[in-house]
Amino acid sequence: MIATQLGAVYPNKYIVVGGHFDSTSYDEDAPGADDNASGTAGVIEIARILSQKLFNYTIIYCAWSAEEIGLVGSGEWAGNAADAGMDIVGYLNLDMIGYLQEGSDYHTDMMAPSSAQPLVDLYETVVGLYVTDFAVNEGTLIGGDSDHTSFNNNGFMGIFPFEDSENYSPHIHSDNDLIGPSVNNPTLAQKFTQAGVAFVATAAELFNGLYPPMELALVQNENNVDLNWSTPVDGTTNFEAYHVYRNDEIIATINNIDDTVYVDNTIQNGVTYNYYVTAAYTGENGGESNPSNTVSVTMGLMQTHFWDFEDGTQGWTIKDDNTGWRWGVPVNLSGNNTNYLSTDSDDVGSGTHVVDYAISPEIDLSIYSVAYLEFDYGWRDYSSDEFSVVYRTSPGDAWITLEALSSTSGFTTHNIELPEAALTATAQLAFYYDDNDTWAWYNAVDNVKIIAAEQTSVLEIPQNLTGEAIEDHIHLEWNPVSDSGFVAYNIYRDDAQVHNISNIDETTYDDIQNLTDGQTYTYYISATYAEGESGQSNEVSVTYDPIGTGELQNRTVSVYPNPLPQGQNIRYTAAATIESVTIYDLAGRVVATTKVNQPTGQVATAHLKPGMYLLKINTTEHHTLKKLHITAH
Repeated sequence: MIATQLGAVYPNKYIVVGGHFDSTSYDEDAPGADDNASGTAGVIEIARILSQKLFNYTIIYCAWSAEEIGLVGSGEWAGNAADAGMDIVGYLNLDMIGYLQEGSDYHTDMMAPSSAQPLVDLYETVVGLYVTDFAVNEGTLIGGDSDHTSFNNNGFMGIFPFEDSENYSPHIHSDNDLIGPSVNNPTLAQKFTQAGVAFVATAAELFNGLYPPMELALVQNENNVDLNWSTPVDGTTNFEAYHVYRNDEIIATINNIDDTVYVDNTIQNGVTYNYYVTAAYTGENGGESNPSNTVSVTMGLMQTHFWDFEDGTQGWTIKDDNTGWRWGVPVNLSGNNTNYLSTDSDDVGSGTHVVDYAISPEIDLSIYSVAYLEFDYGWRDYSSDEFSVVYRTSPGDAWITLEALSSTSGFTTHNIELPEAALTATAQLAFYYDDNDTWAWYNAVDNVKIIAAEQTSVLEIPQNLTGEAIEDHIHLEWNPVSDSGFVAYNIYRDDAQVHNISNIDETTYDDIQNLTDGQTYTYYISATYAEGESGQSNEVSVTYDPIGTGELQNRTVSVYPNPLPQGQNIRYTAAATIESVTIYDLAGRVVATTKVNQPTGQVATAHLKPGMYLLKINTTEHHTLKKLHITAH
């Protein structure tokens, strides 16, 4: 049974929550109270609560059939979802949530492969915030499985918070799986459900009524990054500006809703940049939207090392016998018909301990600021064996685990960012396998790559240049640069330098030079350092209009005191009757507003923190904008 709650912003991105509704028994009856009426009821309760709200992402609620005979229902659905290319952000599984061993604290044992760690982290975070007396412990599933595996096996992330991996209900799969002996703690089931509500609501993102920019995309060029996006799906009303964020800091503000392109020229090789864009709206219900999707890039990445093992081990050290890694011996994993490294505990059977490191040659990683290990691997595990990626800073040092790998149904490509500690001149990487002296299965590794970038030093470029025509001049503002070697800001108009400023904190300029009515001027700025001149900032184009079409002239309005000490009221006077005064913060959110209907008045600002604000004064037909600086006592 499937129920779909359509997302308001990203209807084609999905959060899935489910549990199986079938039960089985070794006896005549199979009531299945804990396994899994408890989980199914939890899914239904989550749906009841969340269906009353609107979310950015689509939520799919599922009750699976035939889990007890091999994950049949969820396996079929997840396989079809993968074939259809569904963008499933994550899956939460509810299976057996009602039994608590006497004397135990409220907790869950988390079952998830390492590939689903981002979902585990999110679950732990929301439980810590909203269900504070519900511990999340690491668990190991022995002798069974559940529907989260269907999602992990099809390339999605799935997690399974379980009542207890060792002390679960002893009554499942019997006619005693009843409320009372088996579902013996309704409060535990409630906590599982509360955690599920918090997790799904957080992952699906509650819609705040403000539509974000859509479909942010990135193009990496040699010396810059091009960003482009689509306008909000329903965001034309009261639109004010786009805010472009890089690594969670605003680097540009764009005031035209149709201007959906930004070029970031302030980049360095070897640095990873994460971008997103928001939309700011005015009005009574205005503010800043949720972020768009995030796009990321690491500049200057290139493949520096590659081992395909076609003609041998290519410098890698292995045992090359049936007690460890072997070269050129195929195992029963789909997706690769070439030579590779493999182990096969199943082939040698019990009595032979298969354990070995496949060790790389020494690699000089010291010249790189960032490096990734990419490889193809496959592993059919047997719960008792282990397979991991490790490194050491030089031969003879102790191995340090990078990541414990997850089982797969065939070869898959995997990527790991190497920690800074691994970037030495004598680094070694290895794939470690140990069947722990049990009769296990097999694994393989192929096409190992190092992808890295050298860090380059570039001169910092001034950010977030803005411009506007005010009375008899054009006013420019920008964000300051750091003070390392700074000499001057250079102001360019129509590609010709018109001014320079030697004070690093002076980040405004009023252009009054030979301005022509109705003409549009294009500006950018740079910074000069002891080492030379930086690249150019973003460009802004401003049409000079000294009369002021549709705007109340600034010289007819007085705002005082400005700067304003924190706690005082801002006062204003004008030559015309003022209808309203609104104060915005730099994110475009309304922080104060008042109705006036007279040419003078004041606005209380005691609740505002020190900082920069924008004051908008409206008359019947015109408006003017003033920057307001509130200072600390």
